[in-house]
Amino acid sequence: MKKRLISIVLGISLALSIAGCGNGGDKKETEAKKETEAGASEKEETKTEQEETKKSEAGDAEPYYVAYATPLTGDYANQGEEGYNALMMAVEEFNSAGGYEGHTIEVERFDDKNDPTEAANIAQQIVSDKKYIAAIGSFASGATMAGAPIYDGNMVQFSPSASSMAIPDAGSWTWMFCPDAGSQYRSWAKIACEELGAKTIGMIVIDGDNGKIILDTVTEAAPEFGGEVIASDKFISGQTRDFTSLLQKVNKDNPDVIGIFCSYADSSAMIMQARDLGIETKLFLSPDSYNQYLLDALGDTDTTDVYVASMITPDTTDENVKKFTTDFYEKNGYYPSLMGSGSYECGNMIIRIIEAGATDRQSFHDTLAGYSSTEGKIFDDQIDSNRKVQREAFFISEIVDGAYRCIN
Repeated sequence: MKKRLISIVLGISLALSIAGCGNGGDKKETEAKKETEAGASEKEETKTEQEETKKSEAGDAEPYYVAYATPLTGDYANQGEEGYNALMMAVEEFNSAGGYEGHTIEVERFDDKNDPTEAANIAQQIVSDKKYIAAIGSFASGATMAGAPIYDGNMVQFSPSASSMAIPDAGSWTWMFCPDAGSQYRSWAKIACEELGAKTIGMIVIDGDNGKIILDTVTEAAPEFGGEVIASDKFISGQTRDFTSLLQKVNKDNPDVIGIFCSYADSSAMIMQARDLGIETKLFLSPDSYNQYLLDALGDTDTTDVYVASMITPDTTDENVKKFTTDFYEKNGYYPSLMGSGSYECGNMIIRIIEAGATDRQSFHDTLAGYSSTEGKIFDDQIDSNRKVQREAFFISEIVDGAYRCIN
């Protein structure tokens, strides 16, 4: 009996021992599993924290501030609006792709009213605020040159549409993204003679330095292409809307073509008044007039033999020009002009400089100074030693049924 009791006790002890060993193994496996899961969770948390930190650092990166100083009010407010809309196409594409190392571009607008005095005051305001890395503006030459001496040595000024040949001398930190009047109007003379068959030319220009440059350039260039300027006159923009005596004077000797060199506000009035006077001479407008606003102003006016020179048109086989004009139209509901294309290319150049690593005004200037071409998304223009783009090709469009129709 005693032996039997001992055997039972030993059996129970052995069973408990085996059970204890089994529970210990399961416990160790469970603990090991928990440790593995905890390690994986910790690694995932670390990875997430790193990603969030990276996002936070990118989100906290200071943007590059660009000042856009153009007319927002007055007769040329629509040009300032068009330029801004085009600029923002480039900026939004850059920002939506994450910018450069987390840095995006912020554009702040200033209304210089296309007035030289106001443009100079705004230039001083922009230069004094250290957050701006570059400025774009203005629309016309007078306002652009008023700001140039203030930007000089302080900040790069991009000129999207001004064409005066005097701009480079006004400030050495100003770059022109529009061909100057000399190259533009030599091309105009060539088209007038070769495309429109002009042997004799009459000209109407704005009174001032740029008007004189245009008149001198066409007068000098026309004979090379078989033409001659036989009459000309000038006017002060904004001081008159009655151009009848001007038109009659220039048309007196029956030129083959009358050249009109001014913005759409004046040229549209001249076209309507010329037709009211019974003047049927071909009218050939400068690129300053090419935009949707000219078509709107003319309405149902007879535009037979009215032609406009331009540097951009949707009615072209050039794929880069067509893409930009189409994209702009889809976004804004009208086609862009010189101000739009110039502002867009200024924006693309700013992006190129940022992606080259420029971090302040000086390095921004130095990087741009090292470029010999724009490598733009519309045009790949050469940049000459006077910081001007070189582009001679013009489009010429006839106004037909309220729209531009390219003929070259």
